Amino acid sequence: MLVQCRSRLRIYHHLAFSHVAASLYTLWSLWLESAAGMNRCFSTLLGIVNGGRPCVLVTVAHIAGSAPREPGARMIVTDTGVMGSIGGGNLEFEAIGIARSRLDATAASEDRRFIELFPLGPMLQQCCGGAVFLHFEILSGAEPPWIASASGMEQENSRAVLVSRVSQVPVPTSFLPKRESAAGASQESAAGVYRELTAGASQESAAGVYRELTAGASQEFTTGAFPLPGAGQKSSGKMMFTRTGVAGSLGDKSVDEVAAVKAKTLLYSERAAQTTLLHSLVETHSSLPDTSDALFFEVISPTDFQVALFGAGHVGRALVNALASATDCHITWVDSRAGQFPGELPSNVEARFSENPAGEVENLPGRAYCLVMTHDHQLDQDLCEAMLRRHDFSFLGLIGSATKHRRFVQRLREKGISDEQLERLTCPIGIPGIESKEPGVIAVSVAAQLLKIQSADAADSRRLFFATEDTEITEVI
Repeated sequence: MLVQCRSRLRIYHHLAFSHVAASLYTLWSLWLESAAGMNRCFSTLLGIVNGGRPCVLVTVAHIAGSAPREPGARMIVTDTGVMGSIGGGNLEFEAIGIARSRLDATAASEDRRFIELFPLGPMLQQCCGGAVFLHFEILSGAEPPWIASASGMEQENSRAVLVSRVSQVPVPTSFLPKRESAAGASQESAAGVYRELTAGASQESAAGVYRELTAGASQEFTTGAFPLPGAGQKSSGKMMFTRTGVAGSLGDKSVDEVAAVKAKTLLYSERAAQTTLLHSLVETHSSLPDTSDALFFEVISPTDFQVALFGAGHVGRALVNALASATDCHITWVDSRAGQFPGELPSNVEARFSENPAGEVENLPGRAYCLVMTHDHQLDQDLCEAMLRRHDFSFLGLIGSATKHRRFVQRLREKGISDEQLERLTCPIGIPGIESKEPGVIAVSVAAQLLKIQSADAADSRRLFFATEDTEITEVI
C-alpha cells in the first residue's frame, strides 16, 4: 500500500509539474509572438512600410531613475497592432494612444518626429518612479530611404549611427527642474554646442571630423543608403554614419558637423553599452535633456551574441524559434542530414548542411555559445572534443543525462582532454528542476539558461570595458 501511494504521489507530482511546464511554454510562445521581429527592428519596419501600412516607431530615447525598459527599446505601432514593447503598463498604453492619434490625424505640417517626456510616478502612477523620454517617428506614405539603409546595416551585422533632429516639442514644465537660460537660447549656434561637446576632449574641429567621415564617400554607400542632399533638395532630417561614409542631412551644415563628432565616438567605441543618446542643442542646467531642440542618436550595433547549434531535431528547431525570435543573437545551425532544416529561416539564422559537422567547429566565431544535440552520440562526442580543444568558446552545452556526461568525460579524458577543460562541459542542459521531455519545454529551459549565462558575461564585459577604457572616450559618450 505504501509503495502504491508513493507511486501515485510521484505520478501526481509529474502531472502537475508537466502542466506548469506546458503553461510556461505557452506563455513564452505568446510573448514571442509579440516580440517577433523586433530583434531586427528596422528590417521589420521596412517590411511594414513597403507593404503600404502607416506606422509609428516609438523608441526609449533616455531614462532618468528607475524605468521599465532600457534606452533603445523599441515598439512599432500600426492602426491594428503593436510589435515590440517599451515596458508595458500605463507608459506603453499612453504611448500607443499618442501614436495612433497621430496616425489618424497626421497633417503635412505636423511634426513627424518628436520627443515626449513621461514622469512615471506623478503622471502615470507607475511604481518605477523615474522619467522616460520617448522618441516618436511617424512613417506614412512613401518609404523614407533611411529605413532601407538601417535595415541593410542590420542584415550585414554592421555598425552604424542614426541621427535625428527633434525640435520645438514642449515638455511638462511642472515636472522639469527650473533652469537658468539666456533669452533666445533656442537660437544658440552650433558652434557653441560644438565647444560644449569637445571642451577638453579633443583639438580636432567638428568640420574636420565631418570631412574625415565623408572623404571619398560616394553619394550612396553600403546597402540602399540614401543620398546626401544636393542643391535645392529638401533635407531628410536624418543622418546615418558608418565607417565608410555618411548620408543625409539634419538641415544645417554646422549641426551636421556637431553630429559627426558625437557619431564618430559612438562608431568606434564598440564595446560601450550605449544604444541611444539624447543630446540637447539648447543650453540647460537641468539634469534632464532639453528637447526643445535636440539630436537623437541611435546605434545599430553588430551582435556579439553568437550561438552555434549542432542538431536540427525537434528540440533544435524549437530552440531556434525561441532564440531567433526573442534575441539579437546570430545562430549558426549545423546538421549532417539533408532536408532537416525548415524551408524558411529567420534572418539571423544561418543553416549549414555538412557531412562532417565536427569540421565546422574551426570555422565558428570566437566566444560562441555552443550547444550539441545531434541524433548520434558518437557525433556528439566528436563535436565536444573538437570544441574543448579549441578553448575560445563562451559556453558548451550537451543535451543528455548525467550518465551521458560521465561517459563522455571518461572517454574525452582518455583522449587527452584536461580536467580543467572538461569542467567547461555542461550536461545536462537547461534550468534545474524542469523535468518535462517535451521538445518545446526543453527549448524554453535551455534558452533561459543560455540567456542567463550570456547576460552575466555581457555585464562582466561592460565592467571590464569601463574599468580599462580611456576616461576621455567614456566621458564623451
